[in-house]
Amino acid sequence: MSEERKGSTATCLLIAVILLLVLGLIGGLAVFLWFKMEKTPSGVTAIESVDALDSKELKNGLVLELLSAEKTADGLIELRWRYVNPKSKTINLCSNDQGKLLRDSIYCEYAGEKYYPFKFAEGKLISHIGWVDVEAGKARPFWGRFDIPVTSKEPKVSLSIPGLLLPFEDIKVEGLEEEEDSKDQKKPKPKPKPKPKKEFAVRHATGLIVSASRVKKSSGGLVEVRWSYHNPGKENILFVTSDTAKLLPTQVLLEVDGSRTIKGVHKDSKGAPSASALGYTVIKPGENVEVFAKFKVEAKPEDTLTLYVPDANPISGLKLGWEK
Repeated sequence: MSEERKGSTATCLLIAVILLLVLGLIGGLAVFLWFKMEKTPSGVTAIESVDALDSKELKNGLVLELLSAEKTADGLIELRWRYVNPKSKTINLCSNDQGKLLRDSIYCEYAGEKYYPFKFAEGKLISHIGWVDVEAGKARPFWGRFDIPVTSKEPKVSLSIPGLLLPFEDIKVEGLEEEEDSKDQKKPKPKPKPKPKKEFAVRHATGLIVSASRVKKSSGGLVEVRWSYHNPGKENILFVTSDTAKLLPTQVLLEVDGSRTIKGVHKDSKGAPSASALGYTVIKPGENVEVFAKFKVEAKPEDTLTLYVPDANPISGLKLGWEK
C-alpha cells in the first residue's frame, strides 16, 4: 500500500472517530436536556389553584401558603397550609431529623399564649413530617389541630412555622359559635356544637386522590375503615416503597369527634397491625388501591369520625354504616 493511500485511510478513520465522538456528545446532551426539562410531576397536571389566606416565599425557593383555619367538630382549631414548588427542579424541605424538629416546633399564639398541636395518648394531631422533597410544579399539604380557647369576640390567631422570619398573623378562625350577651339573658343558651365537616376525598401529596369507601363495626367490637388511593393522572405514581409501606399502619389514626378519642390501628396479640399489608406499590393511571384498618374505639351510629392518613388532609364526617 502506498504512503498516499495509507495517509488517506488514516484521515478517514480519524474523521470517523471525530464524527462518532460528536454524535455521542450530541446524544448525551440531548438526554441531559430531556431530564432537565421542566415536567409536570406524575399524577398532577399543575399546582392546584386555591384561594390562600396568605403566602410567604422561603429562602429555599418554596412558597408557604396558609389555606384555612376553622373550628372542628371535636372543638379543636384546625389550620392547613402547604409548601408549593414553583421552580423547575425538586427542592428538599427537610430530612427525617429536621422533619421531626419542624413538627415539634410549629405552634399557634392566642392572647399572649403559645399552643402546640393537641396531644393525645399516642402522639400529636399534626401531619407526619419525615423526609420531604417537593417536586417541581407540585405542592405538599400539611395540617395541625390545636386546643385554643378562641371566641367569636376575638377570633384571630397567629401561626409560627420554622423557616418563616415572621409568623402568619391575624388568622380569622371560621366556624365559631356566636356568644350571647349574658347581661340580657337570665339563662344563657347552650352553645351549639360545630357542625361536622364532610370531606370524604382529599388530595395525597403524590397527586393521588384518597377517598373513604366504607365504615362498619367488625368482629370484636372493632371499627373497620376502608379507603382507596386513586391515580387520576396519565403516568404511574409510586405510592409507597417497601420501607414506607411498613410505616403506614403506624401513622393512621381514627377519631371519634366530640369525645376527642383518638386511636391508632389496633394490634393483635402478636403485635401485628389489623390493617392491609402493603409492599412496594406503584399505582397505574386510572387504577384504585383499596386498603383497610381496624380501630378499637367506642363509636355510636350518630357519632361522626375523622380518619387521619399520612401526607393528606383529614377525611371528615364519616359515620358507622357509611358506604360510598
